[in-house]
Amino acid sequence: MKNWRPLAFGLSTSLLFFLITLPTIGISIFYAITSTLEGTWTKTNSFTAFWNNLLIGLISIIFLLDIFSDIILQKIFKKHCKRFFIVPPKLFLLNRLILSLICILIGISPLICYAFIITTEYVAGIWSILWFLLGLLYFTINILKYKMIQFSTSSESIYYYDKFLRPTDNNLQRKLVSQNDEDENDDDEDDEMSEVEGGSKLLRRESSKRNNYYKLSSGSNGRSINRYFKPNRYCMVNACCKVCYLICFVIIILIMGLYILQSISFAMDKVEPIGKLVSVKGKDNVNYKLHIDCRGEFKENIPIIVIDSGLAIASSSVYWKEILNTISQTNRICAYDRAGYGFSESGYMPRTSLQIVEDLNQLLQNSNITQNIILIGHSFGGLNVRLFASLYKEKVKGLLLVDPSHEDQFIDFRNATGQPIDKASIDAALAAANLPLNINRITTPISSYRMAIFMNQEQLLNPYNQQLTESDLKKVRFAMGSNAYTNTMYSEGSNFNTISSDQVRNARGNGFGDIPLVLLTAGVGINGTCKEMHMKDDSKDCEEHLKYLKQNAEVIYSESKDVLSLSNRSYWNIVWGSGHNIAIDRPDVVIEEIYKLLEIVEKDLNNI
Repeated sequence: MKNWRPLAFGLSTSLLFFLITLPTIGISIFYAITSTLEGTWTKTNSFTAFWNNLLIGLISIIFLLDIFSDIILQKIFKKHCKRFFIVPPKLFLLNRLILSLICILIGISPLICYAFIITTEYVAGIWSILWFLLGLLYFTINILKYKMIQFSTSSESIYYYDKFLRPTDNNLQRKLVSQNDEDENDDDEDDEMSEVEGGSKLLRRESSKRNNYYKLSSGSNGRSINRYFKPNRYCMVNACCKVCYLICFVIIILIMGLYILQSISFAMDKVEPIGKLVSVKGKDNVNYKLHIDCRGEFKENIPIIVIDSGLAIASSSVYWKEILNTISQTNRICAYDRAGYGFSESGYMPRTSLQIVEDLNQLLQNSNITQNIILIGHSFGGLNVRLFASLYKEKVKGLLLVDPSHEDQFIDFRNATGQPIDKASIDAALAAANLPLNINRITTPISSYRMAIFMNQEQLLNPYNQQLTESDLKKVRFAMGSNAYTNTMYSEGSNFNTISSDQVRNARGNGFGDIPLVLLTAGVGINGTCKEMHMKDDSKDCEEHLKYLKQNAEVIYSESKDVLSLSNRSYWNIVWGSGHNIAIDRPDVVIEEIYKLLEIVEKDLNNI
């Protein structure tokens, strides 16, 4: 084959990128779906690598299609320049150079968005460099391809640059080549009409030093040169490839735009921490900072209150604001954001109760809070503070559990409502429950969660109808709009009923001894109406709630008694009319119980 080098360049380039990136994107998709986010690899927790791999996969498909003709470009050119039907090679070069520049732009954008606007993210940095080099490589290859065509001795090499431009009729091809080789300096001279197949007039050439195009001219019998370009199977496949080309191109631009939108928007939402950031060290010597908001005056031999919030609470400072403001007038009280929430950085994965407790212990030590601690835990935070009290009993002087989760609740509620509890059914139910969290964590880097917040701000930013200021809403928006938030929520949620529950169950031992324990239970869960449970009267959830109200109440009573049995000095208060978020529905009750517990603990400390 004459002038095979341009085609070889296209084939080798496409094959190289395709073979390198195909396994990578396959592994990346598998990782994104199945990963539990474990270890230091996911310190940034943004799935930057996944989306960059997807972009590279799409670019690879485009490179593969690059060996075919630019049929779309030719159609556009013919539409706007109808007198010409051969497209200058420079336009094909420009098309491919645009792809190269897009690769370079994709490489630069994460560096701009992360390294300069927010914080250095090493995953984004690595992929940025690779994208930049890939763009330069493709840019160079296309320049070489164009130069080889430009300086080729045969004008027919244009047809090897893009096969679709080559006429299928050999006689016509030879005619085009022979006419192309005539004197290009004769600007005004018209060539004679050539007769091919029955004497139809085919071509008229106009030549110049700068351009060499062919003009279409129809014969007297109405036949035109288009008959030599009838679609064949190659052209049909080529057209399909170009459709895929454009689809991939649009997807790449869309993903890149959403990726940049997420980064820029996160940077614009950034607000200053309320409290202070304290460095802790996780496994593999990974350092990250946790945010702790301490208020009130420190007093010797007076206990300090530390709060651990429930699952998916974006900002503990905002959620507990009324209680913090009230208690801080007389006592020292601290609320902290677990790793990945609020102002805290992402922590070591997976986010299990044991990992959370180890983080909290280091946070308190580095904040000079080492003894006389009263722990408050809400929902999932209740499991965490129980585990903390089991492992560091000497530091804990009191526990207040606000409608806490129980390590056996998933099995107990399924059993009470007649659902199967065999391993296969449990695994399937957990997978279904975790699926929305998994989708959120994967799509958050391309602004999915941020767009959901934009479309439904009131429900997502203030789901508990608190009296929030504009400053409070900004803090919540900043926390919920981060990539780390959805990753942490997924990791905590997916391990909640498995690893974390096992850790709490295995650490129960002989309980907490004489450590005073106060348990607050939401009364709505025992006898609440559908309206109080925030359910529509005609919904399936409401129907299920009323159907199993008695059975669920029995589970709540049973699990509450189990928790109370952990301490010799336990007290139970059912907060009737309150939902799960007692700190918001009835903050007065929580404040009252805190003061009661403080009084008990202070007496214990004075008697030592």
